[in-house]
Amino acid sequence: MRSLGKLHPLSVFCYFAGVMSVSMLSLHPALIILSLLGCLTLLLLHNQVKARTLAASLGLFTALTLLNPLFYHDGITVLFVINDRPFTLEALLYGAAAAGMILSMVGWLRLLSRALTSDRLLYLLGRLSPRLALMASMVLRFVPAFARQGQRIHQAQQGLGLYRGDNAPDALRGRIREFSILTTWAIENGIVTARCLPRELQEPVDGGG
Repeated sequence: MRSLGKLHPLSVFCYFAGVMSVSMLSLHPALIILSLLGCLTLLLLHNQVKARTLAASLGLFTALTLLNPLFYHDGITVLFVINDRPFTLEALLYGAAAAGMILSMVGWLRLLSRALTSDRLLYLLGRLSPRLALMASMVLRFVPAFARQGQRIHQAQQGLGLYRGDNAPDALRGRIREFSILTTWAIENGIVTARCLPRELQEPVDGGG
């Protein structure tokens, strides 16, 4: 992202807005494949793809693709029937297209968070709306902090012997416990951040009444 980092924040924003708009508004297979290949190439060039992340993405793509024909049965090419409900090729392909679009959006948003840092976002939105700029920069900062804190909680749970991955029920309970701890941390962190804001940013937008 070094080349994009040298450009004006408005140029970076327009670039990602154009790419993501085309990817979101079109379910054409060719555009989705190009969007996926584009974000994956950029992520690989900047060492942002790990084997675990790639495996999780493939699993999510497979799950979303297979789930769509189970709930939507439109189409004329019936592959097989489950409980009198047809499993059609068209629904399967539509699920694959939707899954590809979702994964491409996740990849482009990850690239956007690296190219458009919080200070550049503040510069871009500061003149339009200081509150919106501050909120957007806090969100972009909070996402990686949320992931890092989740990893710390998982390591702490393993160190205390409270997480067992060899047993599926215990692993599920451990993940639920970790999510509960992480949610509590996020709420507390949000309260602390709100208290540290300047007084003028804590006041409501409409001060009348």
